[in-house]
Amino acid sequence: MFGTPPAQGRQRPTAAGDLLVFLSLFAAVGWVLLSKRLMAKYASSHVTAMVMVTGTILLDAWVLMTSGLVNLEPALGALLGVIVLGETLGWSGVAGGAIIIGAAVAAAVRTT
Repeated sequence: MFGTPPAQGRQRPTAAGDLLVFLSLFAAVGWVLLSKRLMAKYASSHVTAMVMVTGTILLDAWVLMTSGLVNLEPALGALLGVIVLGETLGWSGVAGGAIIIGAAVAAAVRTT
């Protein structure tokens, strides 16, 4: 809908896609508010473990439903946290980012 025109043979942006991006903003804000409450009540290691398990299950379901779409948002969010907020990224964050990007490359190569 907005932005540069697509390359020949590519799909154009849609209002539905723009709406999904807009809705993801509310999901992200909701998560920030919820995580603040969870961190005050539970140990950070427990919250992190549950988020990782839940996120993995939801991401797997999304990938299966959309037949190969890989979500790069976690990797981009971690990178922006380092660049914008000055956070540190441990070995597990780097490994997770590498897995996410590797999966995206593998999915892109498989579909072409």
